Amino acid sequence: MSCQIVGSPDSFGTSTIKTQFLSFDVSFFKSVEELELDCVQMNQITGIDNLKKTVRRLSIHRSLASIREIALSSLTEIPPSSNEWLISTWKFVTHLDLSKNSLHLLDESLKLFCKTETLDLSYNLLETTIDHLQHLHFLQNLNLSNNRLHDVSDFNARVGNIRSLDLSCNELITTDGLSRLYSLITLNLSSNKLDSIKNIESLGSLPCLENVSLKNNPLTRIVDYRIRIFAVFHNRAKDVWLDGQMPDQRELDRAAVISAMTRAKQNEAAQATMLVKKVLSPTKPIPLSSSLLRQKSNADMKSMHVASSCPSNLLIIEKQPDVVLDTTSSNTTLSTDETNIS
Repeated sequence: MSCQIVGSPDSFGTSTIKTQFLSFDVSFFKSVEELELDCVQMNQITGIDNLKKTVRRLSIHRSLASIREIALSSLTEIPPSSNEWLISTWKFVTHLDLSKNSLHLLDESLKLFCKTETLDLSYNLLETTIDHLQHLHFLQNLNLSNNRLHDVSDFNARVGNIRSLDLSCNELITTDGLSRLYSLITLNLSSNKLDSIKNIESLGSLPCLENVSLKNNPLTRIVDYRIRIFAVFHNRAKDVWLDGQMPDQRELDRAAVISAMTRAKQNEAAQATMLVKKVLSPTKPIPLSSSLLRQKSNADMKSMHVASSCPSNLLIIEKQPDVVLDTTSSNTTLSTDETNIS
């Protein structure tokens, strides 16, 4: 069973009544599985809590400024963790569509939709870091298109198990934060501000990625754009569809050449870096073990003992002037530097 409540900002007929301000009581619905609210005032909807036990698909448009308006319903804030059990969650909702609202951020009440598998947040006003998505452990499909996002640097830690991600029509200039979404299969990055092949190289590390859309980005004006994109995926290029088209054999052949050249340059750079580190690294002193230290000490002691036991006359001889043999005379004599020794 489905329930749809649609209001309007315009007056009803010739009256001054605007249906978006009318109150509705949904508590008498006992088996609603699909609920859609469009252009209504959330504070005018009563009995929402009764639907948490049955609703599996929830859609709300043109009605929210924050998620807590629907997540908490009758409550104004989430109580301390010790009392969280007092809150009834939307534990059966697997599809949550909050598109076309006025959401500037995601608050912690999002975790009350703990079983959500598909989340649509398109056509909102999201600009900064997308928080609290890490609480949706079953999330597989996420639509963030038509927002104002310019940074996805921490997506790896927030939506690690996601399979489909739509980031089209935002203000992204790089994809670095997507490099570890290893379960990702479909990625839409069309209509962003990606202007360089380097800005999307991180996508080449995604082992399951099969569908990529990069339409209406500045980089699509680069010569041989498709070939250079396929080269990013190296041996997986044949498995990737780009902008709705699979690569032809000519693109695969040329991409393979570019990929090989790129890897060769990377290997050369890595070897050069290792060589520089080896040259610049200081030579480590050889540590002396305790046994070697004892041997050295014993050797020094023996040397001192020998010196002290030498005869005194030997010590005196060492201090005598150098003796020179004078062979210029027929009579062989011994002479010192200044005094003859007879």
